Amino acid sequence: MKKILILTSAFSFVYFIFGLLSASWSLLDWSPVTIISYLFVSFVTTDILEAYLNSWRAK
Repeated sequence: MKKILILTSAFSFVYFIFGLLSASWSLLDWSPVTIISYLFVSFVTTDILEAYLNSWRAK
C-alpha cells in the first residue's frame, strides 16, 4: 500500500514539473499564481487519491 502512495506522490510531482514547463513555454510566465496553482492541484490530487485508498483499504 505504501508503494501506491509513493507512486501517487511521484505522479503529482511529475505533473507539477510538467505544469511548470508548459507554463514557461506558453504565454504564462513563472508567476507565483501559476506555481501556487500547480502546487495546489498536485496536493489536492494526492489528498483525494490517498483518501480513496484509505476508504478502499478500510472495506
